[in-house]
Amino acid sequence: MGANDRDGVMHTQYKRLSAAVVLFLVAAMLFAGLLVSAPRAAATHDTVMWSRPFWAATTGDDEFYSSVLADGNGTFYVFYLRTDSFSGLTDVYESKWTTRGPSGVPEGILYDVLVNVNNVGEVATNTPFFGLPTTPTAAIDHSGNLFVVWTSNAYDVYVSKSTDGGVTWLPAVKANSATVTAYDFAPSIAITGTGASEKIWVSWSQLWFTGFALYNNATVSHSDNLGSTFIGYTNASGQPGASTYIAGTDIAADSLGRLYLTYTAIDFSVFTVYANYTWSDTGATWAAQTTLNSPCGGFFQVVAVD
Repeated sequence: MGANDRDGVMHTQYKRLSAAVVLFLVAAMLFAGLLVSAPRAAATHDTVMWSRPFWAATTGDDEFYSSVLADGNGTFYVFYLRTDSFSGLTDVYESKWTTRGPSGVPEGILYDVLVNVNNVGEVATNTPFFGLPTTPTAAIDHSGNLFVVWTSNAYDVYVSKSTDGGVTWLPAVKANSATVTAYDFAPSIAITGTGASEKIWVSWSQLWFTGFALYNNATVSHSDNLGSTFIGYTNASGQPGASTYIAGTDIAADSLGRLYLTYTAIDFSVFTVYANYTWSDTGATWAAQTTLNSPCGGFFQVVAVD
């Protein structure tokens, strides 16, 4: 046997010995850890188990892009898109639940209620150009009226209203201005005031072309008559130039009537995605936008007020 062969044998034995030692040490450390480690402490709210999944819709069609609205009185609503598997047409549907039924778990009250009663089959599933979700969102006022905002397949923003807790829905009303030159999509909704001072606020992404240039705003309108008509179309984002695509908005209001608006802005001039924020006391003028993320991209933001 040559020197190289002896070296090979010695190296092999050394590797085997090292592996055995390592396995022994690892086993010893694990055993010692079991002897001395105590169970980790956890806050009780971190250890509450989630329930099993519940079906919000059980038809043979495709249901997707859902949102949830709780009324604060033991009831919540699920709003979702439903595409007919034969026609391919999409509508907004609702199901209604009690948070705790006699068995102690959520129980369904209403299922598969059509929301867009006067625009059947005319709901968009995705935003133009980028194909992002167009999820219906909802709000409830102090009188219990429900309002749901959604995007039509002609890219207009509509608001549907129910005065009987979601059992029936009134004909939807257009929230954006009547123009054929703009795409209006990805809306959100909030409510301020009560009684005669109540306002229904809707925000959305408005996009239009001037020549080959693309212009885009986060636009806001409101209703002073419980959603019968909408007025006051306002550019809340103040986007400069023709290089920004606003993918979606989310609007919220506090108890004093201040509005808070967030939106995703894609700036093609620097190839960056921003999560932006602004606010307003009146809805007519808005504060200068603030970018929440820096320097990395941020998107799909939401805002909530306690």
